[in-house]
Amino acid sequence: MRTLSIRLAGHLISEVEFHSSHSETSRAESSLFAAEAAMGTLTSSEFGGNKMRKLMWTLAVLMIGSLAIAQEKVDQETVDEVDTFFFRSTFLEVTPKQHEGLTALARHFDEPLSQWRDEVNELQNRQQILGQMIQELERQYDQAVFQSLTELQRKVIEAEEADKWQAQQLRDLRFLHQFPILAHAAATMNDIRFFRGVPREKKGQPASVDQPQVEKQGYAFFSEPMNINSSAIQSLKKNLVDYRQFEPYAGPKFCGSFHPDLCIEWDNDEGLQQVFFCLTCREALAVLGETRFKIELKYDLVKEILKLIKSTADAVGK
Repeated sequence: MRTLSIRLAGHLISEVEFHSSHSETSRAESSLFAAEAAMGTLTSSEFGGNKMRKLMWTLAVLMIGSLAIAQEKVDQETVDEVDTFFFRSTFLEVTPKQHEGLTALARHFDEPLSQWRDEVNELQNRQQILGQMIQELERQYDQAVFQSLTELQRKVIEAEEADKWQAQQLRDLRFLHQFPILAHAAATMNDIRFFRGVPREKKGQPASVDQPQVEKQGYAFFSEPMNINSSAIQSLKKNLVDYRQFEPYAGPKFCGSFHPDLCIEWDNDEGLQQVFFCLTCREALAVLGETRFKIELKYDLVKEILKLIKSTADAVGK
């Protein structure tokens, strides 16, 4: 647009100067000739079919020409009625007849300008409607994505809950199968032997290597059996046959591997019966003949076993 403005101005100036210096025509007439030449440039192929652009630049050229001519007429005091169009362009006084002609000319341009304005308004309205439609589609898309994610999350949560429920059901079923085996074995307890587990070696503490040890099911115990009084044995036996002192095994704990603090063993018609207690994990490992399983201890039973260990004269706390 800027390059075109410079080109039009150059056309206007060169034509005015040429006709003023090489002919007897006045500067005003030369300016009119230059404006017409510039308008010829406007109708060339470089403007294409853009009517609005042509009209805008045509009016601009006429305005420039009218200003030059009006200024010259005023300076030379040679104003005549022929030049009233250019005076009208510079807001100078014109006759009623000239005003009527200019008004008619304005009406001539009003209709296409009004039509173009209406078309522009229509396009703007359509653009606004399209923008609203796009916003609504984006909102619906976001809502659909959110609902899909919510539905997926709900299904995942339901699946997790179902898995937890099934796992709990399996644990309960195992417990219902395993606890009666333990209770039946505990009811036959006779000549029970108690062994205290060798503590875990801790950094900065001496290892318990000066006392004789024995291995049971892969775990280390002091070989000398603990001396437990009969009342403590009866209390332990009573707890071992009470299902309220146990829970289904829920899996490995984060406190470390199973490390028994106490082992009790006895013999019955089914062979050697052993139960290992890890008080840190609150778990018991039952090895009853060919049957082997883990079961969890309630806290009351843990306290009872701790009390039993501390009651023995030769028990050494961990």
